[in-house]
Amino acid sequence: MITKILIVVTILIGNFSLAQRVSTANFGPVNYKMTDQQIYSLNPDKLAVFDVNNPDMPEQDININGVNYHVVYYKNLYSKKNEFFSVESEGKELITLSGIKIGSSLDDLWKVYKNNSISYLGTDDNRYFTFYDLENETELIFYLKNNKVWKIKLSYEKGYLNNNIYYQN
Repeated sequence: MITKILIVVTILIGNFSLAQRVSTANFGPVNYKMTDQQIYSLNPDKLAVFDVNNPDMPEQDININGVNYHVVYYKNLYSKKNEFFSVESEGKELITLSGIKIGSSLDDLWKVYKNNSISYLGTDDNRYFTFYDLENETELIFYLKNNKVWKIKLSYEKGYLNNNIYYQN
């Protein structure tokens, strides 16, 4: 009996340690204040390839510890450097500090975030639930299909908006 309990506890601890933690500041290993160079260094064996259809907002797909991330940057108009705008993933390894993960229900989201600044928009087949972190000025967005989370996104729109408002030639 004790052996079975130890095996179950070991499996649970192992699965928990494999989880990529998500908050309104961190998305797995990516932090919203990281530079593009810091994000590149998370995956040093891979060439940093960008989709530059929009040169002011280059995009990059990276894989870190088996989890695929889609990162979007914005070109800082003053420094001319790429800065973090958003990161998203459908990785089942992602879990928020509140326990929300891919596959969680809309009811789970309401239970966890009901006392916070949130919005819930969209149609039945394409909904999203947004939790606003007023302190970090970030958004944690949960995309829903059939009332289940299928993708999570962390967005730092304040940096992008300030970039466009305060830049002067």
